[in-house]
Amino acid sequence: MTSRLINLFEIVLSLALLYGINLYFSANENINNPVVPVAWPVTKDAFLVLVFGLFFFRLRGHLRRLSLPLILVVAFSVTCAALSILFFGYSRESLSFSKNILLYFAGGAVIGTLIAGACSPSEIGLRMSRAVLLSVLVGFACLLLPVQSTDGRLYGTYGNPSSFGFAVFLAFALSAAFRPALESVFFAVLLGLMFVVTGSMSILLAAGAFIVIFSVLEIFSKREIKLQVVHLVVIILSTALIGKLLSYSKGPDLGYERLVEIANAVFNSDVFTSDSVTIRLKAFVLPVEGTYQRYDSFFLGLYKNFGWAPLLVYFVLIVSLVAEYARSAQTKQQNAVAACIFCIFIINPLLQHQLEIFPTNLLFGLFLGCAICWLGLDQKEQVAYTVANESPTPSNGPA
Repeated sequence: MTSRLINLFEIVLSLALLYGINLYFSANENINNPVVPVAWPVTKDAFLVLVFGLFFFRLRGHLRRLSLPLILVVAFSVTCAALSILFFGYSRESLSFSKNILLYFAGGAVIGTLIAGACSPSEIGLRMSRAVLLSVLVGFACLLLPVQSTDGRLYGTYGNPSSFGFAVFLAFALSAAFRPALESVFFAVLLGLMFVVTGSMSILLAAGAFIVIFSVLEIFSKREIKLQVVHLVVIILSTALIGKLLSYSKGPDLGYERLVEIANAVFNSDVFTSDSVTIRLKAFVLPVEGTYQRYDSFFLGLYKNFGWAPLLVYFVLIVSLVAEYARSAQTKQQNAVAACIFCIFIINPLLQHQLEIFPTNLLFGLFLGCAICWLGLDQKEQVAYTVANESPTPSNGPA
């Protein structure tokens, strides 16, 4: 029964990551500002509520313990949803935000904890990476469809280029933590490609931060960092070579163009001409509207819409995750998970808003639930966990 549920988990996650393909078939001239028929999100939400209920009913016995970080994830989501309804009533924007943060982020974290209790980290890493890779293949196939973006960025099946890139970043981080070296190098190459075609600088920043933090933690643990150096070199080379190739062939190369733009801005000491920096600086001083507003920065959105309260709960959540890591055995796998948590739950919400949009809020919630379980293993369990994941295992390839 458990193996069938794990198979269902991969199928459902794959379908969730492919949900945005409907943007290419709706009555849209482009996918930058799509009009989505109401039947699509209603059907999606109802289906996932049923699936979440099935997972919870069947896997509830695999919940190892009701940990403080998981409680705080739920508390943070409930706080955000309650403040949204309190401040903005039952408007469409308010209800959408509340539903996304409760059902997909908090709900995903609960389901992720149950999945992590029923399945090995390596198996979860494989299945999540495989679902992401399928979405990448379908995303590139969508280039053949008549409806495209107007800004030259690849949106894939995520409805947002940064969401597309961060999904691949998570697959890369999971492969670096739990999968064979060849798979992680494959996803490093893919990550460089994704930056070039999506043009999201935050992806490149997250990749660099992950490698640096992971390496520092490994050095403190007195382990080698050769593979992390390989990852860094591969990402740099794939970005440069693929970017140059796509630029030469007139393909989607916005990431490469933005690197050139930023390099020129830094060289001319005029970094504030960057569109990304300018947009975020302007958003900070904009007056608060009478309805819920989404900002590029999730943290800024929380502050501008709801004040300090949800940020304080989020801060306590991060502190609890740091405490879980400090109590862990700090193996290679846990060091990689800790570095990934920093990139997804600090860097991303500081610069982006993937935590409040589907499907990345679900993907991030699932990862956070798994991470809470992985970091919460005690010393005896950690020995078995380390032996199981460091023993040689046959590779199924990057697929």
